[in-house]
Amino acid sequence: MSRKFDIIILSLLFALELLLFCTVYNREVAWYPPSYFDQAGYLASTYGLQEQALTHGLGKLWKALGSTQNPTGVALPIDGAIFGIILGGGRLPQLCVNLVLFFALQAVAFWTGKTVWKTRLHGYLLVGLILSQGTAWTQPGGLFDFRIDFAAYCLYGIWVCAILCSNVFAERRSISAGLIGAILVLHRFLTIIYLIGVLAGLAAICVLPAFWNREKPGPHEHTLVRLKNIGLSSLALILVAGPLLLANAHAIWNYYGVGHLLSEEKFLRANEVGAHGLLGHLLFYPQSIGQDHLGPLFFWAAAIPLGAALIARISSHSFQGGDRVLAIRNRAASTGRFSLFNWHLGCIADSKKPSSLHSDSRGQVPSGVFKAWTASC
Repeated sequence: MSRKFDIIILSLLFALELLLFCTVYNREVAWYPPSYFDQAGYLASTYGLQEQALTHGLGKLWKALGSTQNPTGVALPIDGAIFGIILGGGRLPQLCVNLVLFFALQAVAFWTGKTVWKTRLHGYLLVGLILSQGTAWTQPGGLFDFRIDFAAYCLYGIWVCAILCSNVFAERRSISAGLIGAILVLHRFLTIIYLIGVLAGLAAICVLPAFWNREKPGPHEHTLVRLKNIGLSSLALILVAGPLLLANAHAIWNYYGVGHLLSEEKFLRANEVGAHGLLGHLLFYPQSIGQDHLGPLFFWAAAIPLGAALIARISSHSFQGGDRVLAIRNRAASTGRFSLFNWHLGCIADSKKPSSLHSDSRGQVPSGVFKAWTASC
C-alpha cells in the first residue's frame, strides 16, 4: 500500500510539473527563436539528425553515436531526434528531453532517500529540495534551454544516488553507477574529469584509514570490497565511454584546449561575466551556485532539516548513551548529508565560464563536497 501511495503522489507531482512546463513553454518560449548560440547549434544538429533518420532509416541514430566531430558530447542530439520522431513538432520535443531527465532525477532521488534513510519522509524532502533550487529556471542551462548543461545536472544527480544506494560502493550493484556515469559522459564529455576525480577521492578515503591503522591486526574487508567495486565501476565507465572519448579526442582538444585554454576567449568570457582578478575568479562559482542555482528558497528549505539535525545533535549530548541517543545522532547525520546532496547538485549545474576556469575546473567544487560528505558517512 505504501508503495502504491508513493507512486500516486509522484505521478500527481509529475502531472502538475508537466502542466506547468507546457504552460510556460506556450506562454514564454514558443513565440521566440532559440536564445543563445549553443542552444541554436544543438537544435540544428538535432533537426538534421532527425531528418536523416526519417529519410534514411533509424540506423542513422546509431551511426551518429560513433561520429568523431563532437567536442562536447554525442548523446543529446540523439535524444532530441528520438523525441522529435515520437512527438513531432519543433523545439518542444527536444525540451521534453530535459523534462524527462528532471522527472528521472526526482524519482531516483525519492527512491534513494527512502531506501538509504529507511523512511519516505527523506525521499519527499529530497524531491522538495531539488524543486526548491533555481537551476531549472536558469538561463542559459535551465529546463527550457536545449543544451548539455541541464542533462548533465540531472544525470550527475542520478549517478550520486546510485553510489548512495550501493552504500558508497560497499555492494556489487555499485557497478550500475559506472554505467550511469558512462551515459553522463556521453552527454557531456568533460564530466569524465568530475567522475574520475570523485572516484579517485573515494578510493583515497578508503585507503588512507587502512594505511594509518596498518599496525592493527585483522584484515580490512570493507576497504577491499569498496576498492574492488570502485575499480569495477570505473572499468564499466571507461569501457563504455572511453572509445567515444578517444574517437572525439581531436575535436575535444580543439574546442577546450585550443578554444578555451590557449586562445584569448577565456579573457572575453571573464569580461562578459565580470570576473576580474584572482578574487573575482575565486568567488565567481560560489556566488553563481548560491545565487543562480540554489537560490534563497533552497536555503530556507534546507535550513529546516539542517536546523532539526543541529537540534538533535545538541540534544543528544544532554543524555547519557543509550539506543535513543544513538538513533537521534544517526538521524541528525543523515539529515545533514541529504542537504549536502542538494548543494552538490547545484555545483554541477553551474554552466557559466569565467576566464581560464571554464568548465573543467567546475568539477573540483562538487568533487570536494562529495568527498567531504562521504567521509562523514
